[in-house]
Amino acid sequence: MTSQAESRRASTATFVLAIGLGLVGSMGLALFGTVVGALASPASSPWWFSVSLSHTAAIVGFYASLGLFAGGWAWLGVMAHRGQLSLTTAWVALGAWATPLLVGPPLFSRDLYSYVVQGLLAAKGHNPYHSSPSLLHTNPAFAGIATVWQHTPAPYGPLSVLATTTSVRLAGGSLFLQIILVRLPALLGVALMGLAIPKIARRLGADPVLGFWLGVLSPLTLISLVGSGHNDALMLGVMLLGVLVLLQERFVLGTALGAAAAAVKLPAALIVVFPLMSTLRRSREGRGRLLAAVVLTSAIVLVALSALAGFGFGWLSLSAFKIPAELKTLATPSVAVGVFLASLLHALGSGVATSSVVAVTRTVVSVLTLGALGWLLWNVHRYEWVRILGVALLILAVGSPTLWPWYLLWGTCVLAATLAQRSVALSLTASLPVLLVGAQGTPALNGHSYLYVVPLLAAGVLYVATGARWRRLLGPTHA
Repeated sequence: MTSQAESRRASTATFVLAIGLGLVGSMGLALFGTVVGALASPASSPWWFSVSLSHTAAIVGFYASLGLFAGGWAWLGVMAHRGQLSLTTAWVALGAWATPLLVGPPLFSRDLYSYVVQGLLAAKGHNPYHSSPSLLHTNPAFAGIATVWQHTPAPYGPLSVLATTTSVRLAGGSLFLQIILVRLPALLGVALMGLAIPKIARRLGADPVLGFWLGVLSPLTLISLVGSGHNDALMLGVMLLGVLVLLQERFVLGTALGAAAAAVKLPAALIVVFPLMSTLRRSREGRGRLLAAVVLTSAIVLVALSALAGFGFGWLSLSAFKIPAELKTLATPSVAVGVFLASLLHALGSGVATSSVVAVTRTVVSVLTLGALGWLLWNVHRYEWVRILGVALLILAVGSPTLWPWYLLWGTCVLAATLAQRSVALSLTASLPVLLVGAQGTPALNGHSYLYVVPLLAAGVLYVATGARWRRLLGPTHA
């Protein structure tokens, strides 16, 4: 008995230390972020709490804190892989680590300021799908918006606009409260992820606690979805709830949730398409009724949410995709490859414009991406559709015209609930990409960084393509 009691005390002490390490890291990110984070205008609009340090000292403290945060997460991961972490303890870690990020300044992204101004536009009666943030250029939040988004209408769905508008109305005129309350829908999304992932994992024979650790507690999840407040959190939360319901073979409700998730951001529409195709390809019975039910349910949900928001269907127009299609970041594979090839051509004496080469590589990658998604969709019935959905979302993110780190969460959080959750590559995907963006929200890869990005991409593609690894990635077949 004494030995068992001592073992329990040692285990409790280990969890306390691991959670404490992550908490110190999270608090450090929030504190040092008041100097080096994505502040709207540090001189005229400092955060409501701050630390007085030089920029250099704050940068050192910030990234040291990020290391502590990642260390706490990795420590809990070791416990999770050994089966020593409970779901209750994981929820405690979530609450402890998310709280400083919730009340701290925006980190690694300036999108929160865009959300605030879009919500203000809607609250004042302007259509955010027609009016740009520049209409409220005197508002303190406008100074924090990335330049490319200052004159661009909202590209998000009606559910996202409804959530931000409600949050902004509750916050009043305080920029601090606006930022914090606009994060609440994202926090709700993370909570829904925490509820759905373990339940999905149990149904698929995976480890629910390991799924929670990988999909909910990871640095990329908490920093991108809470610290940065991205609406991808709400999309993922509703989408994963839809996955759970669809696994229970409740197609109408699952489709409704999938459509609602797509009404935040469009990539979630894949949750409607993949399970539907899996069912249609498996059985000929009742195909017409099922297809009609899915199409009708999706249409009703999207029309209802658009009507409730009151701003029409501008979020589905091609203009909503204009900026993502125009941005060129070296973290985006198609862009990095294009710049790399252009540099080789220039070295050989060619005068071809880099932008022309990038346009070609983007087109090629888009075609390959669509081809891969089409193949997965046609063959989804041969595999576990949840896992295929996760792979498809990862391919969509990597093959998109512009890749931001949080896009990788679309597939990572789905795969966290499957038997792919023990993959080392998946754990690295849930942590390291946060470094692709600087603390102020600007891309970290610039200059000649394509010289090592492209070889790494090539090595990754070769690794997946050889030794039948790509088939193992999809999981066992049903046939």
